[in-house]
Amino acid sequence: MTVKPFQGVLVGIVLFLLSFGVLYWNEGRTNYAQIAKRAVVVDANNVAASPDAAGQLISATGKVAAEPVIGDELYLKPGPYVKVERQVEVMAWVETTENVTHTNADGSQSSETNYLYKTDWVDEPADSTKFHVSEGHANIASKISDATTVASTAKVGELAFDPESIRVPSTVTLQLNESMVSLTENATLLAGEYVYVRESAAGTSTDPDIGDLRISYHVVKVPFDGTIFGQLSGTTVNPYVNKHGDELYRVVEGTHEQGIAQMRAEYKGALWAFRLIGFLMMWFGLWALFGPISALMSFIPVIGGVGKAFISVITFAVAFVLSAVAIIVFAILHNIWAVIVVCILILLGVLGSGAVITKRRTAEQVAK
Repeated sequence: MTVKPFQGVLVGIVLFLLSFGVLYWNEGRTNYAQIAKRAVVVDANNVAASPDAAGQLISATGKVAAEPVIGDELYLKPGPYVKVERQVEVMAWVETTENVTHTNADGSQSSETNYLYKTDWVDEPADSTKFHVSEGHANIASKISDATTVASTAKVGELAFDPESIRVPSTVTLQLNESMVSLTENATLLAGEYVYVRESAAGTSTDPDIGDLRISYHVVKVPFDGTIFGQLSGTTVNPYVNKHGDELYRVVEGTHEQGIAQMRAEYKGALWAFRLIGFLMMWFGLWALFGPISALMSFIPVIGGVGKAFISVITFAVAFVLSAVAIIVFAILHNIWAVIVVCILILLGVLGSGAVITKRRTAEQVAK
C-alpha cells in the first residue's frame, strides 16, 4: 500500500509534531545511575554493621542465590535458576507478497501482486483464513504457551528480595542436554537448544510439519556475584521510590561501581537512540510535507530526480538543526537549575540593555 502525496502531508504534520514530543520526553527520562550513586553501601553479609542505612536507598554486593530450584513444570527439570522463560515457536505457513511491474505494448506500465507461501518457525501463527489463498495453507494454533517462572525467595548475601518484582540481569539461552529435560514420547532434543514437540502426524525434528512446536528456555542462573539496589528494611530489600516517583529496584552482575556504570551506559544508549528516532521522525515528516511538490517534479524527467534529491538534503539540514535546538531547549527545561540560570541571564541581559539605552539617551540630552 502506498501513501498518496496529499495524504502524506497529513502524515508529515503528525510525524513532525510527534518528533518534538519524543524529544521532550526523552530529555526528561530518569538517569538511574545518578540515583544509584547516592546509595548507601552496606555489607550484604553483615547488615547490622550499618544501622543508619535502615529505610535508605542501599547498595549491597554479594553472592546471589535463590530457592527452591525451578523449572517450567513441563520439559525443563528444576535447576539453579532465579528466573526461567519458556519460549514456544510453532511451524506455520507465512504469507509474503511480491509486486511485479510489467511494461505493456503501448508503453504503459501495470503491476500485479504475487502471493508467496512458505513454512517457518513463528512465535504466533497468522490467521490463515485471512490469507489471499487460504486453501492448503491452514495454520494450527500452539497447544503450549510462553511462560515465565521465578523462584519464590532469593537473597544477596543475607539480604532477601522479591524475585517477582525486582529487575534481574537479562536472561541467556539455556543449552540443553538429556539430564536437564524430561521428554515425552513425542518430544526430543533439537540442536542442543530446543525441545522439539511433534504435534503433526508426519513431522520429524529434521523435517517438521505444520503445528509442530519448538521450545527454548532463557534463564538467569544462580549463584552469581551481584549487587542489589533498593530500600533497606531489616534484612529485606524493597523497591526504593524517590520524591519524583522514580523506582529503583534491581540486581546487576558485578560490583557497585559496575552496576552504576551499566545503568549509565543503558541511559546514554537509550538517550541517543531516541534522539535519533526524534530526528528521523522530524526529517521524514518534513520530507512528507513536500510530497505534492515532489510528485509534480516527477513528471519532469531530469528536474524530477534533482528536485527530490534537493528536497531530501534541505529537509535533512532543517530537521538536524531543529532537532538539535529542541534537544538543547528541552534539556534545559527539564533541569530547574538550568532554567533559573537562563532566566537570570535573560534578566541581566534585559537590565543591561536598558542601562545602555538609558545611558545613551542621557548622554544625548546632555550634548543638546
